[in-house]
Amino acid sequence: MKWYDVNSLYSFAMLNKIPIKPLEFINDLSKVNLEDFFGFALARVETPINNPKFVPIAPFRDTIGKIIYPTGLWMGVYFSEELKYFEKSGYKITLISGLPFTYEYPFTKFVHHFYAIKENAKDKSTRFIAKMALNQLYGYMGRDRTVLDTRLVNETQLKELMITNIVQSVFEVPNCLNGEELYIVLINSNLNNQMFKKFNKFISPHKLDNFTKKVKSNVAISAAVTSYGRIHMAWFKQNFNIFNSELFINK
Repeated sequence: MKWYDVNSLYSFAMLNKIPIKPLEFINDLSKVNLEDFFGFALARVETPINNPKFVPIAPFRDTIGKIIYPTGLWMGVYFSEELKYFEKSGYKITLISGLPFTYEYPFTKFVHHFYAIKENAKDKSTRFIAKMALNQLYGYMGRDRTVLDTRLVNETQLKELMITNIVQSVFEVPNCLNGEELYIVLINSNLNNQMFKKFNKFISPHKLDNFTKKVKSNVAISAAVTSYGRIHMAWFKQNFNIFNSELFINK
């Protein structure tokens, strides 16, 4: 048995064309050629029949949230470039609806710059920093925009926070030196402004805090990068007797 590792897979995937600007949603893609579409589409996916050499490579999240690689017929939302690879691999793809995007190559200079530093670094710390710069940009694009804000408060402040914030968890701090009861509170921040406005109509005179912490993310970029990663990995699955492989699924 041999073990292989793709060198900087996500960074390599980021060199492909990346979705940038969403265009107008298309309700009916039945007359659109898949090769002419770039974006994300709801598609009907069907595996070939009576092909003993066929290797399933199209992921699907089942009803309990588990990722499987099924055979048969189903519908799902996929990145167009992955659908094109499925079709070339024997799948029958029928586009239903979707959101087209413009595309660019925004990360080429970034990836080549830090990859060169990583490969030519003479010390471990420099190599590690360059590697993290390459790997973490992808994760940054796909992170959840709702974050947790941690507060240390007394009992009076806790009551106020419970009324004016979206509280995830409360932990009592034991054995405080001054005898005062203190609590660690985890609060949802960076929430949707429109949601706050709706809540505030119902809880007056109390007003929910409108946190201004900014967490930037881009699900389209993150989804495209993971799709390109799966495309690259799929070739190995199709051409070698694979025992196991890493799953590149965007949560």
